[in-house]
Amino acid sequence: MSTRRQKLEQHFNSYIEAGMPSLRRQGYNPTGYMQIVEARGSHYHAAIFLLNSPGHTHYGFQRLYAMRRLDASVEYAASLPWFQELFADDQLYEARTRLITHEFDLDGALAKETANPPAWLDDLEEDE
Repeated sequence: MSTRRQKLEQHFNSYIEAGMPSLRRQGYNPTGYMQIVEARGSHYHAAIFLLNSPGHTHYGFQRLYAMRRLDASVEYAASLPWFQELFADDQLYEARTRLITHEFDLDGALAKETANPPAWLDDLEEDE
């Protein structure tokens, strides 16, 4: 595995982990999701597992939808331009489809995110 890919996976894991305290403060403790993370070894591998279930949204996604927090989903994280290369086209399609089907303004949210890309992205580009 390339160093770039390893770093991207680490940043993906950190991105998901950073959102957990906010969700917990809002009353959602993602126990089931964390069991998947534990079983798979990381947030990244949990995302792969979840995205490889076409047409099926798990409890955590439904809960985030009810909370209007699909921006905290692995589907959204996978859709971020800087993480897309970690995922296969069919996984990205599944992520996008789930979000849009659940009335999430993915393109609007991505436009806001890309206006302020993460600082670590510059360091990643230097490693190439």
